[in-house]
Amino acid sequence: RAGELLAASGPIGPYTSINDAARYVTAVIHLATIQVGMGMPDAAGRTMELLEDIREQLREHRLEVPLQPETVIWALSCSARSALVVGDVAAANAYADAAIVRLAESDLGNDPDTAYLVLDVNRVASDSRWAARKAEEALSCLYVAKERYDVVVGGRLDEPGRLSPALMERMTEPLFSVYRDLADRLMT
Repeated sequence: RAGELLAASGPIGPYTSINDAARYVTAVIHLATIQVGMGMPDAAGRTMELLEDIREQLREHRLEVPLQPETVIWALSCSARSALVVGDVAAANAYADAAIVRLAESDLGNDPDTAYLVLDVNRVASDSRWAARKAEEALSCLYVAKERYDVVVGGRLDEPGRLSPALMERMTEPLFSVYRDLADRLMT
């Protein structure tokens, strides 16, 4: 859909609408984020590679696409996840570091609406550090993710019968993986 929007005014080039280009890039990043969420980080990596080709074409024509900070962080997180899948630990750590820096710069870490973004960024940073055999840093990042999760849930799981099934599913989705990873890494 985003590709159709971008191509509606003609091929990418000096006459490309910056708004169309921004919508397209954002849509591609959202697709990659969904792919990571569905457990397909390798597909997300290929999606991000396609995006890089398009961004290079836009740069050639001196078009800079303004993206929302949250979208940039998602892109960096997707790139970190896909780098982990192919075993490029250095790249994964670099992307994770950049995501953490962008998160801090944007002040999204203090926004309750982006709590799961903070959790996800710290989880990918932990996984990247763990792959680099930096156990202490991995545990530190995972502990930040656990703390963020505990704040988001805020005791609401004490009475699960009061929650809708959809909310219950969303709230418990990271519970098992965060606590499992934390326990596994503490035992190692």
